Amino acid sequence: QQQQQQQQQQQQPWGLVLVGHSLGAGTAALLNIKCHVEGLLGPNRTVKCFGFASPPVFSLDGAERDLLSTKSLDKAIKNCTCFIHGEDCVPFLSILSVSRFATQLERIDNATKSMWPLDRMSLASGKTSVPQDLVHEVQNAEQPTVPGASRLVIPAEKIVWTYTNENGGFDAMGCHSDDVANLGVIVSAKMTADHFPKGYEDSLGALAK
Repeated sequence: QQQQQQQQQQQQPWGLVLVGHSLGAGTAALLNIKCHVEGLLGPNRTVKCFGFASPPVFSLDGAERDLLSTKSLDKAIKNCTCFIHGEDCVPFLSILSVSRFATQLERIDNATKSMWPLDRMSLASGKTSVPQDLVHEVQNAEQPTVPGASRLVIPAEKIVWTYTNENGGFDAMGCHSDDVANLGVIVSAKMTADHFPKGYEDSLGALAK
């Protein structure tokens, strides 16, 4: 009877859950794709992934996707859920986005060189509003291209973005990976502080109650 119970336990379905934060989340998301596309656990095992503060690590365009099974890739993305908290900058960092961000900074620097130093300091500190012509110049400028750099996304069907509301509590909204990839690098005083696990733990813990 004991042997029969052991056999039944071995035959019971089990699955794999991949979890990670920051680069660990990006690694978990890629491993999730690998498990699905290559069938590493066989056809009857489920693989799910939960990533916190994952950077964009996968290209859905071009040769990278053509090499993979579309059905398996779609299933992998469907089984992946990622989370962004507040103004965390990491989910928006890639070679292409950082290059474009650096180009924008250079354009801003060039456009404000003729300003008085005190005016530049006031503008940089937020004491004065940004001139609209400067905003239009940055927004309408041609975006640079980086040879060999693909447009990367977070390979998850569900992206949950938590944030602090006006009452000091937490709210959340669902996002599509393409929309997140199009936002570019977020620059704020909390862009690094919101990346740490505590912010994710506090916001998700409060929302789960």
